[in-house]
Amino acid sequence: MKRHIDKPYKINLKVYISIGLMSEVALFVSVFYNDFMGSKISDIVKNMSIGCLASVIVALIIEIGNNKERNMNANTVYDLVYDELKNQILFYISTWAHLCSIAFPKLECSQERHTWSEWYEITKINFIESDDSTQVELMSLFKSELSLNIDGIEKAILKIEDQQYILEIDILLNNELKNIIRNLKDDFSDIKFTLTIQKDKEAFWRLFDNIKLGLETHIDHWSDIRFYNYYMIKPYELCNREEMIKAIKKSNQVNR
Repeated sequence: MKRHIDKPYKINLKVYISIGLMSEVALFVSVFYNDFMGSKISDIVKNMSIGCLASVIVALIIEIGNNKERNMNANTVYDLVYDELKNQILFYISTWAHLCSIAFPKLECSQERHTWSEWYEITKINFIESDDSTQVELMSLFKSELSLNIDGIEKAILKIEDQQYILEIDILLNNELKNIIRNLKDDFSDIKFTLTIQKDKEAFWRLFDNIKLGLETHIDHWSDIRFYNYYMIKPYELCNREEMIKAIKKSNQVNR
């Protein structure tokens, strides 16, 4: 899976190339202008050039090894910091599949697979087609189920915000990712507000339509979870490796 910030540490090859080229030029001059410079001076320049060139190669090999280790450590820290939020978001979008199966058993959709936005639309349509008394019961069900992991999402975001300055120093949080996290925080704050305050059914779905569009966009902006918008979810099945691989491939094709 992709990381929005992957292998943040880069080798400054320009420095090594520049020093290497200067060493080669000095070596070339010492060999071809030996008579003009004098053998002693020429030998000194030649030896220094060869030594410098060898040192550059050794230093580059060491730097490549150190850089690889630093990037492996950075990727490990990145996963530790952001995985919780990614998992909580996956749990939230999967909830729409579970809700549809629980709320409308007559649909017999427990074995079907759809994207989370498709499950949302199926749930919304069947809710609207239900009678008033059923709608009242469903609203209570929706609010209780959707509220379950909002606290978890907020805690995961707070954890990231608490480590913001350390993450920035370690090049694991840039302005782009910071904006994505902030937008996701706003999305789920709106969801929490709607679940807590909104009692009118029409206003509930009108607000959720806007939230869904915003959440789809912000998920698409985060490379790590972009495939969530293409992941075919089955009720009561949070993760399916095969379907995730298909979603990642489709996401890569669409966003190529």
